Amino acid sequence: MFPGRGLQGAQLVAVRDLGSEYLPEQGVSFPVAGGQVHEVPVPVDGPLSDDGAMERLVAGFDSIYEHRYGKGTGSLSAVIEVTNCHLQLVQVLPKVAEVVKKPKGPLAPSSCRRVYLKEWVEIPVYRWGELPLGCRFAGPALIDAPGTTVWVSPDYAVAVDDLGNLRMEASA
Repeated sequence: MFPGRGLQGAQLVAVRDLGSEYLPEQGVSFPVAGGQVHEVPVPVDGPLSDDGAMERLVAGFDSIYEHRYGKGTGSLSAVIEVTNCHLQLVQVLPKVAEVVKKPKGPLAPSSCRRVYLKEWVEIPVYRWGELPLGCRFAGPALIDAPGTTVWVSPDYAVAVDDLGNLRMEASA
């Protein structure tokens, strides 16, 4: 929890606030220019507001730096400059609510279209958003949707799952 900020659980504090206010208050300086740059992501364990937070960050940096670049390469007397602060929140989200509106009525093509399959034939055209959930039909067929058209070959069948996804399988 950041002092006076009320950060709890999954709430976020803007990275700008972390970089421009909190870290300088803790004695962390930002470089003007120059110096050696090594990107060393350091995970933050525990709150940044307690007394040992900066020591844990520096120890984490030194440990990762030495692991990458060899024992003795880290220097406890060297200045560690924070050049970037990235905040990554990892949280388990609840399952997406099913917002699929179940189309009503039986499976019915919206139109027909002529296609060439060794000869010209009329095939059904379905609108994807109007396909009843759980329906199944065999090709040949076309399924139109905004931005795409799905071709169902004569040797394939389509099933519409509970979320409206198309599942194509070779016909037996």
